[in-house]
Amino acid sequence: MKRLIFLVLFLLLAILAPGTFAQNNSFISEGKNSFISIVNPVRGNDFWDLKDQEPETAVSGQIAILRKFNMPATWLIRFDALDISSIIDELKNRSLDEKGLFLEVTPTWADQAKIEYRRSESWHNAGSAFLTGYEVEEREKLIDAAFEKFKNVFGFYPVSVGAWWIDSYSLGYMKDKYGIISALIVSDQYSTDNYQIWGQYFSTPYYPSKNNALHPAQTLEYKLPIVMVQWAVRDPVNAYGNGVFESTFSVQANDYIDYHQLDGRYFSKLLDIYTKQQFNRFSYLVVGLEN
Repeated sequence: MKRLIFLVLFLLLAILAPGTFAQNNSFISEGKNSFISIVNPVRGNDFWDLKDQEPETAVSGQIAILRKFNMPATWLIRFDALDISSIIDELKNRSLDEKGLFLEVTPTWADQAKIEYRRSESWHNAGSAFLTGYEVEEREKLIDAAFEKFKNVFGFYPVSVGAWWIDSYSLGYMKDKYGIISALIVSDQYSTDNYQIWGQYFSTPYYPSKNNALHPAQTLEYKLPIVMVQWAVRDPVNAYGNGVFESTFSVQANDYIDYHQLDGRYFSKLLDIYTKQQFNRFSYLVVGLEN
């Protein structure tokens, strides 16, 4: 077991050193073994209901900030956003940024994959938005449609994917067929958005088990060679609880601003907690904004 732990840590460090989500998309914070990746999920027109903003508005604003501070990022693009030329053109001009897929199922994606969309009372319910809401054969069709469309747009298959939840079967399918190396899922939340994810190590990358993507693999036999990282990393003190109030103590701006009227000083505090660890071999954090 000690040899396994050492091997996992060694491999993680080897992958994290140049950047977890892209070869150049992480930057090193104050400690030499402390890493931060900027990851921005991008949604398209499906279910878009903002009257004073279009999907590309947020992307343009994020790019302006990245240019100002000369920072790279990863963009996880949802299927419907691949049809928005203004977004794609801007992202293509960001040659050092990584582009990946945001695997949130929408009617546009389901229609082009030739499967039935699982409509429910809310578009972000797990049975509608996650691959787990669909049969195994349907998941494969969805994944194939997304990867082929991405390749038609960018000329290559992505190696990074994300969604608030991705099951181990889908991860294994994407690894075997398309060669993904990293995946993002949401951090622990007990009841937010009508679903529950509970039991991860806070902000710690891991190799998932073939049986359950939420759990680190305990043996090489059951290991999926995909580095799992977390979105909206929670406050390690205040995020414990069974509701939206607790889970919105996180590094995500629309969480701590909208629900708790906190500001950038709170974000800086969480950043220090996760990047200035004395006892961890390395520290890693994902930050970003969803549009």
